[in-house]
Amino acid sequence: MIRLPLVVALCAVCCVPMFAEEKAPVPAAPAAGASAGWTSDQKASYLIGVQMAKRLKPFAADLDTAKIIQAIEDVFAGKESVVPASEEQAVMQTFQEGMQAKEAKRGESRKGDNLKWLEANGKKEGVKSTATGLQYQVMNAGGGKQAAMGTTVTVHYTGTLLDGTKFDSSVDRGEPADFPLNPGGLIQGWLEAIPMMKEGDKWKLFIPSDLAYGEQGNQGIPPNSLLIFEVELIKVGAGAPAPAPADAGGIQLK
Repeated sequence: MIRLPLVVALCAVCCVPMFAEEKAPVPAAPAAGASAGWTSDQKASYLIGVQMAKRLKPFAADLDTAKIIQAIEDVFAGKESVVPASEEQAVMQTFQEGMQAKEAKRGESRKGDNLKWLEANGKKEGVKSTATGLQYQVMNAGGGKQAAMGTTVTVHYTGTLLDGTKFDSSVDRGEPADFPLNPGGLIQGWLEAIPMMKEGDKWKLFIPSDLAYGEQGNQGIPPNSLLIFEVELIKVGAGAPAPAPADAGGIQLK
């Protein structure tokens, strides 16, 4: 369920957190060199827009992009809001309540679709299922050290939604990530799967929503979303676990 203040808070927080979250290099744009002639300010402006869009994308079906752009231009130009201040609270309350109802229906439909998909996927050659409903497929078998709870693992990974939308990737950032395997720190699907892997393994994980972000969803991940990860276990570390990286939006519990 979407929290009531979420939409209002999105625009207020979108600019500040992005600099804390995007510590890793930004993936290359699909059109190579498209921003080559831009100034640093132009690139920063574009990236701010990207971050705003990522936060708003889960609600895209309920929003009017043209009106969002108009509002930004009006504020920058010093114009008064077209919507009277006396109407703001009532308008946003009605919008949020309607969006909650719509998302609840979408979430229930999504959950049912996921169950059907997992049932079919579990019958495919090479796909194994655990008692919790987690599914995995061994893409490459390694022979190194076994992962275990309480250790820190170094991995390369790419996470996508069922429709193929990519929401997180250490591969795109060009640098593997370190994660502590501690209860409450990562989504349950990872805490179950990674300790079964050995160094050199590359698995494809199919994680049901109740082993991921469930009804709450997460940044860029709608409620009741099934998550698909390709995970390569590079190294199992020794000693005290390190803190998980802050830019791993599709793995950590938040």
